[in-house]
Amino acid sequence: MENAVVGQLKALKNTLESEIRSETSRLSGLKAEIGVVQKRIDDLTESVANTIRSIQLLERSPSTSARPGGLGKRIPIAWGQGTRLAYGILRSAETPLSVPELARRTLAVAGISEPNDVQLKSMVNVLYRSLKDQVAKGRIIEHTTNPKTFSPTPS
Repeated sequence: MENAVVGQLKALKNTLESEIRSETSRLSGLKAEIGVVQKRIDDLTESVANTIRSIQLLERSPSTSARPGGLGKRIPIAWGQGTRLAYGILRSAETPLSVPELARRTLAVAGISEPNDVQLKSMVNVLYRSLKDQVAKGRIIEHTTNPKTFSPTPS
């Protein structure tokens, strides 16, 4: 009788060990599957974050903005339009122009024939920074006159 009980216990032990191996294998598979799902969640989270950043950039982008004028209430000209007008004026000018003169002409072309001091100063600041950038790129010549004048590089 003892041998029969010992045999049954050994059979039960083998069955339990087999079930434990089976469950361990199943859990390993689930763990791997969880890792794949977690990676997919991370990828989707990053994708959503990139999409949100892109939308925020587009909302702030002057070209897609519904707001008129990038210079706020100071100058009612669309963002970038002032510098485009100024470079057109500079290209067609017969002599080099100072920044204040270029600002006055640009505002006049934009429909502001008598700008106030704030509008003129704002346009001068925008144009001066833009002209200095273009000088650094070699697209505009800065003359050493007093006041400083600028002209386009010869084609």
